[in-house]
Amino acid sequence: MATYQQLTRVSLRIRALRRVALDTPYTSLAHSVASLIAKPPFADNTSLVVDATGVGRPVVDFLKAARPPCRLLPVVITGPGQATQSNGVFHVPRQDLIANLQILIETRELSVARTATHADSLEIELSQFSRRRTARDDLVFATALASWAAIKRY
Repeated sequence: MATYQQLTRVSLRIRALRRVALDTPYTSLAHSVASLIAKPPFADNTSLVVDATGVGRPVVDFLKAARPPCRLLPVVITGPGQATQSNGVFHVPRQDLIANLQILIETRELSVARTATHADSLEIELSQFSRRRTARDDLVFATALASWAAIKRY
């Protein structure tokens, strides 16, 4: 006889963080990301979550053209409401992303490798994060999007 228990706790670990220089052309960014994902440890079973809000939509288009060897998950960050999906694009309320991230941090289900480049920057951004989006919250939202996708997967 076998019994099964549904997974009730997820442990997420950020192993690497990268910050792209301002004014990097979208085409260069797309090819750089596609090249990175083609190499271990990302080469197998990877999903790439991309902020498709506003100017993020062209980035998604350039990433599709670069054909990275992974599943591409474009996410439009929206105002209040329900998360939806249409035509392969997820529409997720900002408050859902932030609430999910806060829960993962508070329950210690999300951790950042101390050896990760920009780990200190992420920690500072998280401690200074406010409800209003600022120029220095890119790592927070990248983490929130990746965490949302990981939880959604399970």
